[in-house]
Amino acid sequence: MGKTKNKLNSGSQNRKIKEQKLLKLVANDKNQKKLCFDSPVPSVSIAFCNTDQCSPNYKNIDHQEFLNYENKREEKEIIYETSVSNVEPIALFNSIPTIPCTSDAMNEDNERVIEVGKERVDEELKNCLESLQPVSLFPSMPNTLNSTNKIGESDSESIYVEIGMEHENIKDDFETHFDAFVFVPPNKNDSIVAKLKFLEHHPIQPIVINNSKVMFDPRNIYFRKMTNDDIVERRWISYCSFTNKIYCSTCMAFSVDLSNAFVNGVVVNIKSIYIKVQKHENSAIHKSACESYLRACTNKNIDVILENFHNKEVEKNHMVLDRIISIVIVLAKQNLAFRGHRHESISDLNDKTKFNHGNFLAIAQLVAKYDPILKYHIENMIKKRQKKSKSRGRGSLVSFMSKSTVNKIIQIIGQEIQHSISKEIKSTGQFSLEVDSTQDISVTDQLSICVRYVYQGYVKERLLAMIPIKSSTGKDQYEVVKNVLKTWNIDVKNLISQSYDGAANMSGEYSGLQKYFKNDAPDSIFTHCHAHVLNLVIGDVTKCNIASQNLFGLLQKTAVFFSESHKRANIWKDILFENQIGHDKMRKLQKLSNTRWNSKDKALKTIFHSWSEDGSKCDRYICLLNSLHILGYDEKFIKDSKMASEARALLEKWTSFEIIMIAFIYQQIFFFTTPVSKYLQTEGIDYVIAWNKIVTLTTNIEKITETYEQIKSRAVTFMDTVETKLDHLENIYIQNTFPTRRNKKTKIQSGELGNDSATNFSP
Repeated sequence: MGKTKNKLNSGSQNRKIKEQKLLKLVANDKNQKKLCFDSPVPSVSIAFCNTDQCSPNYKNIDHQEFLNYENKREEKEIIYETSVSNVEPIALFNSIPTIPCTSDAMNEDNERVIEVGKERVDEELKNCLESLQPVSLFPSMPNTLNSTNKIGESDSESIYVEIGMEHENIKDDFETHFDAFVFVPPNKNDSIVAKLKFLEHHPIQPIVINNSKVMFDPRNIYFRKMTNDDIVERRWISYCSFTNKIYCSTCMAFSVDLSNAFVNGVVVNIKSIYIKVQKHENSAIHKSACESYLRACTNKNIDVILENFHNKEVEKNHMVLDRIISIVIVLAKQNLAFRGHRHESISDLNDKTKFNHGNFLAIAQLVAKYDPILKYHIENMIKKRQKKSKSRGRGSLVSFMSKSTVNKIIQIIGQEIQHSISKEIKSTGQFSLEVDSTQDISVTDQLSICVRYVYQGYVKERLLAMIPIKSSTGKDQYEVVKNVLKTWNIDVKNLISQSYDGAANMSGEYSGLQKYFKNDAPDSIFTHCHAHVLNLVIGDVTKCNIASQNLFGLLQKTAVFFSESHKRANIWKDILFENQIGHDKMRKLQKLSNTRWNSKDKALKTIFHSWSEDGSKCDRYICLLNSLHILGYDEKFIKDSKMASEARALLEKWTSFEIIMIAFIYQQIFFFTTPVSKYLQTEGIDYVIAWNKIVTLTTNIEKITETYEQIKSRAVTFMDTVETKLDHLENIYIQNTFPTRRNKKTKIQSGELGNDSATNFSP
């Protein structure tokens, strides 16, 4: 089908005609491998891989990038040799799409045929790229590519398609040695790991391809002779037989200049390739890429260094925060204030004139003395803050020790505790509710919400929240409590019991808090807190008569009298230290409190011993009388007439038998009530045990009236012992019995009855 030479043909046309003739001669050469078909039917095909056979390292290469990469290759020669017309070609490989070629597309002008073939191949190539994910350009070749196969019996013309191959055909096991996409350089912004992964496929340095040697001398390309005659392998060189180009794999991965010739590949030219390799090897770009590669291999590249530095900073900050959180937890457990009134900034820690920086910074400084991590952090923050001394505020300085950070840590710890409580309640399914309100030191009414439940066999009683409230009505408190439960995903329907005090807004039958929760949980049981009930009863009992008011009023006045002056307190301490042993030497007189339910019992035990001890034991009572006697009659203190008169008045009242008798009665009452009151406030209270204690307490209180004579006898014995031990002191008069009171005599007028006369109401 060769075309005759024509004077009108251009030089390009003549060269192509010459190439066609040369190709025909090569195709008829028995020693040359050539493309063949399964049948004498001509075909045109494009070699493309199945995506299942793709290399896993290059599956994400964009199709358009591949097209651009292909367009940069040398101009492809597509030579058609036709024999018959009106036949359809078959596929060269099983997984390769075919391009139909009919005789209609052929005309007498062979150049036109070649141009049409180019367009159709390019169009089919684009279609394949849209339908497939090209990763490996040449998979393992099928058996159809065999030099022993014949095209046909006749000397008919066949169609050959050669894509990007200029000097050799493809070997059967070509895929095991070469993958075209291995020569696609990684992205400039790819990670170090990806670039090192790319270099795992290099170097690719074939010596023999298809039983033929490469076009260049491998000894001069793949190896380098040093000045000391040592032979060193050039592992940065890779040769692509598909494109007949030499690449620098190191520059492809780590060069900053991707326009470098050895990144895109240098076409092998025997005349100049050796000089180009040597020139590139000594270039600054190649040396810089090698240095980057060595740093990447030893984890000393800038990315790794920055990442390691960042990781170390994060780890250090974690350790600093761990210590700060531990300090916060300790202060919270001990119920200590975090900050002082001033000088609480970390910038003031280096100021020697400022001593009180608050509890938090003080403990941080203490820990820093023995902990190098926290010490370095504090010193570093002080230095940085001094550099910014001219600017107001801390700016971008993050010390983790500011009040804002501490408050955030406290909030996070609180939220974690609340989350843990909520998680435990969800796992149990049922819970009880305890609510009460109280005022803090800033006169803010806060509603305390407590939940009680059984978790893993243990009774848990937890404070869930403290919410400031402005309205104390039952409905408003109900909305506040319900919102808190809703915030932590606690279902109100699982409420089985409620316990509040006796206030109307809490326990009211129609508009109390318990009524609103009854609407949500009809099966919940409301219980008036028995600890509150017992406290209210005891409080009323201590105020029900004049004798009781005199006793507890005297306790309060005595405690206040000694606490008003350090001189008076020292007298009490000195006498107590001389006559007592152990912890009794430091015992203080207790004041009464309206919120501390057991304060009256403690105040009595400070002066009188416990009811369970020996009734004649009166050491602390004698110390009290000695202290009052010194303050009332000693020459050192008698000059202060007001103080001395108060001391004498207190001394006279404490020696009264009536006060002692009332004190002994309440000692016995508190002996029964205090243990019950404490048990009712315990976390792991058992309802059966609590109920039995309440029944026993009721029985014992009823029996106290029967033991009056025993109490009186014990009081007389006590006073006799005191009188014996204080016999050497003047101006102290101990009463052993109730004083005899003179009956008031009134004059009886004429017609009036006497006081002892009976009135007759009968008709």
